[in-house]
Amino acid sequence: MLAKTVARLRAADPGPRLAQAGPLLARGFGESGERSVSRYIRREFPELLADFEELDTRERKLAYETFVTWQSTLMYRLNCVLHILDFNPLIVGDPGWNDLLAGREGWRYHPELSYYDDLPDFYPASAVNFNCTSRQMKGAVNQRVFDVPCCGAFLITDHRAQVENLFEPEREIVFYRTEDEIPALVDMYLNAPDRRESVTRAARKRILAEHTYDHRMVTLMEAMRETFA
Repeated sequence: MLAKTVARLRAADPGPRLAQAGPLLARGFGESGERSVSRYIRREFPELLADFEELDTRERKLAYETFVTWQSTLMYRLNCVLHILDFNPLIVGDPGWNDLLAGREGWRYHPELSYYDDLPDFYPASAVNFNCTSRQMKGAVNQRVFDVPCCGAFLITDHRAQVENLFEPEREIVFYRTEDEIPALVDMYLNAPDRRESVTRAARKRILAEHTYDHRMVTLMEAMRETFA
């Protein structure tokens, strides 16, 4: 997301203090439970509030909040990936990875893949699929948590507040709580094909029984009836 993050900063066109504070804000926002960048600035960096308010249109403020959120995700994902370089990972994504990991050895690059056409065949080709959730999703899991097992493939993901309401840990899902846990977890499951298969099979069974779009639509319609009927 390097190019997209830089583009949001340019669209915001903040003053020098706000621009310089971007990485610090991004790191703190990502580690906090706050879901709003503007509220986070008001609470944790009141000295920057006037600079933020100087962004004189709604579009510039939104661009800056998006920049902070995406920069937070960029920093988090980069740190996670640095913890798996010893396993020679294949990183699939936008060309920004070539800039972020320039000069580092122990990784391979593949351009972005089509969500619908390529990923269903790509996931099962990997012994371990590795996931780092966007920092804009403070408690929720992302689509990959469902997609990978449904394709018959194994996933290691980061812990989210929501995850234990959806899956049984270790039996249906494998997650890390901190980046330091990543190498040992990846190493263990790379060398445990039977355990990978067991987790994948259990996760797929749970998803098809409880977590399809049909299930979500039923829940949504029930909530709408209760709210508006």
